[in-house]
Amino acid sequence: MGKVTVFCVISGCTPESANNLSGYTDYYADNYEDELDEDAEANQLDRDEEDDSEGKLGPLVSQAIRELADDDEDVNDVTVIGDFAKASQQDTGGRIPKDEALKAPDSAITARRHCKAGGDWEFGSVDAPEKGDYLVSFGVLIMVEDFALPILYLATRGRMTPQRLWRLAMNQGHSDFSGAGSSGLDDVDYGEINDEREQFPLPIPNMKCREVKALEELGDVQAIKDAIAHRGGYWMWMRADRFPLDGEQSAPSVASPDVPPSVPNAPTIEKLPLELFHMIVLSGPITSLLALASTSRTMRSILLGSEANRNTLATAWIARNAPWFTPATSDLEPEYEMHKVQDAWAYLQRCCRSASMRNRARIWKVAESIEDVAEQNGV
Repeated sequence: MGKVTVFCVISGCTPESANNLSGYTDYYADNYEDELDEDAEANQLDRDEEDDSEGKLGPLVSQAIRELADDDEDVNDVTVIGDFAKASQQDTGGRIPKDEALKAPDSAITARRHCKAGGDWEFGSVDAPEKGDYLVSFGVLIMVEDFALPILYLATRGRMTPQRLWRLAMNQGHSDFSGAGSSGLDDVDYGEINDEREQFPLPIPNMKCREVKALEELGDVQAIKDAIAHRGGYWMWMRADRFPLDGEQSAPSVASPDVPPSVPNAPTIEKLPLELFHMIVLSGPITSLLALASTSRTMRSILLGSEANRNTLATAWIARNAPWFTPATSDLEPEYEMHKVQDAWAYLQRCCRSASMRNRARIWKVAESIEDVAEQNGV
């Protein structure tokens, strides 16, 4: 029997991602030369280099990979949802017909958090919080990553409960392995991660080994981590609940002190009420807001000239356009915690740069897709 790779039915991620990244040195050793042979241009470049270390990762890249893997070590914390009474009667090779599985009342469907993708993970099972394990690759139990269930709740405003998610999976054949099974839910758009859900997921999916090695030239561990996360695609595997609250401080003023709030011969648009400006910029992406603010010193002063204006605008923009940026608790029925943000404008900028928040935005849209599919399936 080959290795079984199970993906979270909400996020599409696999809990083994951090472990895969921590073993990147071995992956690199096994694949570096093969990739050069497959890439004629890269092979020529490599021959032109006189570098005794061509087969090794540099110390900064190695450190960046270790830190990324350590930061996401608890990505293997998972929640198991299902009919645990029926699961205890199911042997590892048994499949339960869909109709039989769906007979379970909602009261029999529970969620057990703080399980681990541990010792029997490669066989499709996760470790129970206390002892034993649960088969989740098929059958009457499904697996989601701990951080994903609160996102599902928030994105659907509580309409997609664990019970409803479980029924959707059973309806699609998870119990008898007639559907997508361990790879997720049928007809759900998992976004950029769609093509990465393989039996052996690539630790850094969008970079070849030579490209990862070349990151040593950046000369800075944090810059290398950012490159691996964003350019390398590791952001798709990361925990999506790392709200960038650290570093809270007032952003430097972008006002032009010598420009008054109102100029007699100013263009008509600059004479509009502030409330109307807010309505305009809230209807578009953050880049449109910045573009409008850059049209003149007066406009920049109107929109971003005071800390109060910046923070009010950022808070409103997050609420309307990016609710996934709002800090929230990790409960099964989470609550928003925007009160933890002291400087909303600076926080918004950090969110836009955060790999974790990038993944959270993707999963939020996946959650909305899951609800659509549930409705289409009559669940």
